Amino acid sequence: MYELTKKEAKLIELLLQKDSIITYAEIEEKLWEGEYMSLNALRLMIKNLRKKLPEGVLKNIQGIGYKL
Repeated sequence: MYELTKKEAKLIELLLQKDSIITYAEIEEKLWEGEYMSLNALRLMIKNLRKKLPEGVLKNIQGIGYKL
């Protein structure tokens, strides 16, 4: 069992609610709450989250965002 950070848990919640692609802009708005989100910060969070999820669960939609 893995412990999720607040942002990881919030991202999973958003992905489950939406049931489609969540855009980079939505991720920045909901998780970073108005603060600047660097793409490196997002990539690192996604990389760490992927280690905690079964393989192939979190998919990147090139240039748009992510989906489960």
